[in-house]
Amino acid sequence: MAVVEQIRDVLNGRGIVVGKTRVVSVRTSLSQDANGEDVVIVKLVLSDPPAGEETWPIEDLWEIRRMTNSAIREVDPDLKIPWAVSFEPENPGELDPEDTKHEIQIDL
Repeated sequence: MAVVEQIRDVLNGRGIVVGKTRVVSVRTSLSQDANGEDVVIVKLVLSDPPAGEETWPIEDLWEIRRMTNSAIREVDPDLKIPWAVSFEPENPGELDPEDTKHEIQIDL
């Protein structure tokens, strides 16, 4: 679906930086939800959390999510397919193993 690639390209081209958090890259895919319905998956790879912090500032995440939703609506104002946005760190190997024990891997 062309709109999935357009969303990725638009978000990658924005150079999004909010507070102490930078969107390093964007991956998108078309997947299915539990009912077999299409859903656009938007995975945002973020700069690692600030030094001494376990995660990103929540205000940064909310603003990045708002910017992502706005970009999706710009690409296709009439998009009928739902989308899901998730975040992952640029260097997941630096996370405490306890922080990733509930992580679910999805193929993009």
